[in-house]
Amino acid sequence: MTFDQAEHQVEAAIELLNQAREVYNVYNYRDSELLANNALVILLPLEQLLDIGDEEDTDSLKYKVIFQIAHAYNRKMVIAIALTDFISAFDHGTLSITYAEKIHYYNRICQIYANYSAVYMGLDEDFRAIEYCYKALAIAGKYCEPSFSIGALSNLGEAYLRSGDHNKSLECSLKALALSEEVSSSEYIHILSGNIGVLYMDTCEYSKALEYLLKALNGSITQNDKHHHALWLGYLGHLYCKEDFEGHDSQIASEYLQLSFSIIQENNVSKYPHRKNYSLMAELYQMNGQHDRAYEYLKTFIQLDNEGKSADAKKEAIKFDFAYKTAERDKLLAVERAEADAIKHLLHKTLPKSIAERVIKGETQIADYFESASILFADVVGFTGISAKMPPEAVLRFMNFLFEHFDSIAEKHGCERIKTIGDGYMAVCGAPLKYENHTVRLAFMAMEMMDDLVLPYDILIHLPVGTVFELRIGIHCGEITAGLIGTGKLAYDIYGDAVNIAARMESHGEPGKIHVSEEFTRAVEVHSSLSNIHFTPRGEMDIKGKGMMKTYFLERAIQ
Repeated sequence: MTFDQAEHQVEAAIELLNQAREVYNVYNYRDSELLANNALVILLPLEQLLDIGDEEDTDSLKYKVIFQIAHAYNRKMVIAIALTDFISAFDHGTLSITYAEKIHYYNRICQIYANYSAVYMGLDEDFRAIEYCYKALAIAGKYCEPSFSIGALSNLGEAYLRSGDHNKSLECSLKALALSEEVSSSEYIHILSGNIGVLYMDTCEYSKALEYLLKALNGSITQNDKHHHALWLGYLGHLYCKEDFEGHDSQIASEYLQLSFSIIQENNVSKYPHRKNYSLMAELYQMNGQHDRAYEYLKTFIQLDNEGKSADAKKEAIKFDFAYKTAERDKLLAVERAEADAIKHLLHKTLPKSIAERVIKGETQIADYFESASILFADVVGFTGISAKMPPEAVLRFMNFLFEHFDSIAEKHGCERIKTIGDGYMAVCGAPLKYENHTVRLAFMAMEMMDDLVLPYDILIHLPVGTVFELRIGIHCGEITAGLIGTGKLAYDIYGDAVNIAARMESHGEPGKIHVSEEFTRAVEVHSSLSNIHFTPRGEMDIKGKGMMKTYFLERAIQ
């Protein structure tokens, strides 16, 4: 796929997501979900393309793709909330945040946390809803423009109202409205105004209630929001029915309610959210002696109320299902997390840490070139003959003890064990982590390996009397290639002529001595004052496969 083709595909996905939003706004959730899914079918393969830029570059096509994937999953989340599919809502929200975090898209993360609060309100877990509102506000306050606090503040007001804290609900709603007006967010202004009007009506502050409800009514007309248009008309009807309201007027109340019913009927708006209006209308007709009309509205209210009871039962079933599926998902995640931790632990035990981290991040082919690194080979002289006289478990205990001791020395000096072969030990410094003074580091490691080692009693008792262990160490430095070998069983190994020469230094060395090449000696002299290191010339010798080479014995300098 060419870059231009990929760019065209992204534009097609954006158009699908715009359509998904439009369809969602008229409550056609299934079609909206289908459009969002079609957008993801386009976008997800594009994320794998290698030639569309860097996700860290906000002008790149890669950034644009990830941005829209986060958008698509957010759309699926709000659809799932509308359909009361709360498990799916959480899953889609998690995916949206995952993609948003890749590009530091904090606006989207803030929105997702606000959406989580809506999910928890749907589950009647209002205090969890409040918690997520504050998480959204924290992100908005640190990373986003003020407008991104509006949704979280609005939800926070609703959550506080549901939890019985009327004052905090009003405080949050007023803050959200002020922000909405400051940034001219007409989408929120009329809804927040209406919510505030209802809050004032609940506290018998009727003049303020009237002011905000009329403001909300005008806003819903401007926004062509039929659901809220009918809703605010209904609340105005309730307000004018209040006997302690100075503008109390049953006729005006009746007119507002009738207008609300007309909008519901003409625009196929769901009656259920407006069910209390039918009960109020029945009371007004009853007071006027119009019993037949009162009965019609009362019958509608009873029908809607029964639907509500059915909805409540369904909600309880949804909450039970959510709790069950959440528990099952948590169990699965715990198992997956344990498996991932075990794999990570195993990789860290078998591979250098930096290489293990690269494997965990998904790299499968690792091959690195190092212009200069130092290689060490060590062998326990005469161990084969001695081990033949020891029990197998004692041999293993000895080798484990010795190699763990060498590993601790390697770690101390920034070196890395590559592998063990029988009683042989191979290490490197300067790969996979680069050090300019890798020769000096490996020299000190070798000298410390030569220090006397106190063996534990459970090993000593199995050694022949008078046994003396000596190491033979060889070191060289030069360019190497290092990387992973294998697919099922991974191993980190190093290759190159420098590795072969280091092996020759060990095999041509002497027991109890560190045999090094002239190249290694010169490299150490560049990076060290040699106050702690001494080289004794060995002269020239014929090294198998290399011819005549000048070599040295490395020793700790006598102070």
